[in-house]
Amino acid sequence: MRQFDNYFAVKKSFFLIWMKINLIAWVFCIGLSILIVVARGQDINFTEIIINSFVYLGVYMLILVWIAHFSIFPKIKYLENNDNAKPTFKPVCSSVIDLPQKIDFSHLKRKITGKWVITFSDDTNYVLKFRTKMSLWNDLKAAWLKYDIDTGKFYLECFPITVIQDKATARKMQKEVEEMLRKLDESS
Repeated sequence: MRQFDNYFAVKKSFFLIWMKINLIAWVFCIGLSILIVVARGQDINFTEIIINSFVYLGVYMLILVWIAHFSIFPKIKYLENNDNAKPTFKPVCSSVIDLPQKIDFSHLKRKITGKWVITFSDDTNYVLKFRTKMSLWNDLKAAWLKYDIDTGKFYLECFPITVIQDKATARKMQKEVEEMLRKLDESS
């Protein structure tokens, strides 16, 4: 069951980040257009520069949309759906954390909510999907966490959402989650 429906918050965050990137890119395209005109030795015509910068920006935006469509959006859809399955994205950092004490799942969710955004929660199978908060300057990372209440083991899968597909990004999230789980075990 899905308890944390933040679909519109995700869309709003993506829209704001998208607008900031486009504004920066448009300023860059204006500078590029001015540089091309100066290099050609032509007179500066601001109307032509604005039109050229919009053409460059259009090409840039098409490339970004194409990259986002095949790289980012499938991962966001996975985080938002009601499936308990492990992620199949690459690269994924996996680990099994064995804690001696049993941990209350609702307490775990409260701790995760303080630092990350929970996108899916299944209280019967003890599965959580969560991600980092969206920002223009931070890597977007996500995790799938399953708690085996009988053995006290946590199964953790971390993966990057952003276009940069490095394992170091996933490992960073993995270490943060493992550290949080160990602190949670010490406090209970």
